[in-house]
Amino acid sequence: MPMMPLAPFFLIVVGIIGLVVSILAIYFSLRLGRLSDVNAVHSTGVVLLILAIIGLFVANGFFIGFILLLIGSILAITWKP
Repeated sequence: MPMMPLAPFFLIVVGIIGLVVSILAIYFSLRLGRLSDVNAVHSTGVVLLILAIIGLFVANGFFIGFILLLIGSILAITWKP
């Protein structure tokens, strides 16, 4: 059981990463609503897709948030004016 003392540290790090990913997802989602350039919308959609994939592994149990972020990022990537 030598790894047991590191378990709380690991959980704190995972929690901080999940919080940062969530804040970034909210920021880029709000930024996405104000964009009109096609390339900027597509690149923001790619960033949101990457954040959705990271969030799936970090924030266990928040599967609905992953699905919504995944759908939003795919819609942003395929958006045409």
